[in-house]
Amino acid sequence: MLNLNAKLIQKHYNKSSVVGRLKQLDFIYREIANRTADRLDYIKSPPPSVILDIGSGCGIDAELLSNRFPESLLIQLDFAVNILKDNQRKNRPKASWLKKIFGVPIFGLPGHHNKCNQYLCANALNLPLQSQSVDIVWSNLCLPYIDVNSLVDYFKEIYRVLRVGGYFLVTGLGVDSLQQLRDIGLQTFNFPDMHIIGDHLVKLGFTHSVTDVEYINLEYDSLEQLLDDIRIVGCGEAILSQSFMQKEIKSNASMTAPATSNVIASRASLPAAYLPTAFLPKTYLSKKNYQQLKSKFNELMNSTNKFILTLEVYYAHAWKERVHSTLPEDKKIVQFYPKK
Repeated sequence: MLNLNAKLIQKHYNKSSVVGRLKQLDFIYREIANRTADRLDYIKSPPPSVILDIGSGCGIDAELLSNRFPESLLIQLDFAVNILKDNQRKNRPKASWLKKIFGVPIFGLPGHHNKCNQYLCANALNLPLQSQSVDIVWSNLCLPYIDVNSLVDYFKEIYRVLRVGGYFLVTGLGVDSLQQLRDIGLQTFNFPDMHIIGDHLVKLGFTHSVTDVEYINLEYDSLEQLLDDIRIVGCGEAILSQSFMQKEIKSNASMTAPATSNVIASRASLPAAYLPTAFLPKTYLSKKNYQQLKSKFNELMNSTNKFILTLEVYYAHAWKERVHSTLPEDKKIVQFYPKK
């Protein structure tokens, strides 16, 4: 099983080139965000005072949440500080002649989505927030960057910061996601089974948990287009399999980059988060291996010359109805009642 490296993920998403190119894939986040927001229509609860958006990214979800809950404090949390800075810059209130004269922001102007936005750079596994301080936790496609072994810690933190009566909405990728990448010789992270997540939620004390699945198909015209998207965001450590590269891997000193090097030539071409530590510091994918990869890609194209990449998207929703205390197996809570 491949392991995610949090530091490398953070380094990758702090690159200015990646921050600027994430817009290429915003349609995926926006589509899933809208589908998740539809579930809010069926949730009956008072307007939230505080909303936490874990893995806020480019701010697509924040825009949606701000429009729906304009009076709520929205905390946008992300691991990459440069993405947060870019997002904050985009959401800065537009200057008006009133602001220039009086020196104060005028809320409600176009381009200012929420008068209570805050930005926080932190790890989702260690939220720097007080316990029971948040009414809604929202997290769209952050889970693919959480190692399977850390899933319990991720939901524990969500449970901790939620107020009693609060709830969360989380989306992630299921086990059937990116199967076509594996079919052409790429290797992907082992995504968690939705049922395992449901079991975790019950054990942690969440109530009324609901998990469901939808499938989204992405169409690609070329291998280059697919690899470009993988380099930008790559949900789940998509890398060249060791068996695929074992025979052809060579050091930089012993070979020159092939003509396709601008597509996938060097170790640096792929996001650092995708690369196992076993890889050599400087390696190239040979032209032969690239052609093999392209041949498999072409074999899987459909009758309309489209390569279909499937995302199994799961949605999880649950409530916190009480404070749940976790004790060792041999310990029990002793309750004392006043004498009548």
